Order: sequence, then C-alpha cells, then structure tokens
Amino acid sequence: VNRYVNKAFCQMTGWQEADLVGRAPPYPYWPPELVAQNQAKLAQILLGEVDASGFEAVVQRPDGSRFDARMYVSPLVDEGGAQIGWVTSMADITEQKRNRNELAAAHDRFTTVLESLQAAVSVVAAGAEGGDELLFANRAYQQEFGQRTDGHHRLARELVTKRSDPAGEVHDRDAGRWYDVRMRSIRWVDG
Repeated sequence: VNRYVNKAFCQMTGWQEADLVGRAPPYPYWPPELVAQNQAKLAQILLGEVDASGFEAVVQRPDGSRFDARMYVSPLVDEGGAQIGWVTSMADITEQKRNRNELAAAHDRFTTVLESLQAAVSVVAAGAEGGDELLFANRAYQQEFGQRTDGHHRLARELVTKRSDPAGEVHDRDAGRWYDVRMRSIRWVDG
C-alpha cells in the first residue's frame, strides 16, 4: 500500500496524491496490458530481489499518455535498522531511450550499407604494425583476410611504397591478386 508520494512524482505521472496514497496494486499508473508483468516485478522486489541499477517501466498518465521510466527501489528502514517498507524513486528516461534507439538504428543502417558493399572495408587503430587492433571489418574484408590486420597492412604497405597518393592498384603477393586500394586516416568513434 502506498503511504506517501511527493509532488515531483505527482507532476511526472499526472496523478494526484489522493489517487495514489492508500492504494494497493495494481496502481493507476500501470498500463492495463502490463499489470501482470508489473505484479511479477513487484513480487520479486518484495522478495528482496532488488537490482541496484533499477529497472525500466512504462508509466501511464490519467490522459492515457505514457512515458518510459527507470525505477529504483530501496528498503526503507527505521532508526533501529528494521525494514518497514520500500522507497521507490523514478526518472523519466523517455528522451534518453529515444536517443539510444535512434543511435542504434543509425548504427544498424551504417552497418547494413558497409556489409552490402562488394568492397572490403577495414579500420585499424594506429600503432605498431602487428600490434594494433582491427576496429571494424565488413563481411567482404573478413571473407578475404579474416579477423586479422595483416591483409590491411600488406595492402597499405604496398600502396605507400609505390606512390604518395593514398589510392591506387596494388598487387598482394600473399593472395596473388590485384586490389584497388583507397586509404585515409579517420578519427574513430571513441577517439
């Protein structure tokens, strides 16, 4: 049973204190189709299975609009250390979640384009040859050279020794093939 809600909770959810205090589950801010899921989550919490990082929930306002929230639950203890209930705090994560989903979709689109190319694409971290890291390799690169940087380095070395232009045809003796190579330095996503 809810014993207290603060003003911020009421403002965020759109529910009045009178709608919430003294209520037992299902709470009015639970979307109807998620009542069983929320009941199960509440049962876990009451058993003490509380994740310190919180959990995501969908909150429904009285007008039917919804937002994504991260809920944090902690035991409420009295002066003697005895647990007398639970404290829940909530943060609206709708915008964060939307941004995260848009970023994931953009990444998926980018990866789809690179994977569909008939050209091998690789990104290698700058460093001593052989000791660096393959940061990205599309499917065409992996089929040709595997998950290693040696193919990348062989082609780059051939290109640099033959010309000052970072593009052109080079012969890879190991593969016994000619490649049209384009090379440039970029700043990788994590610096």
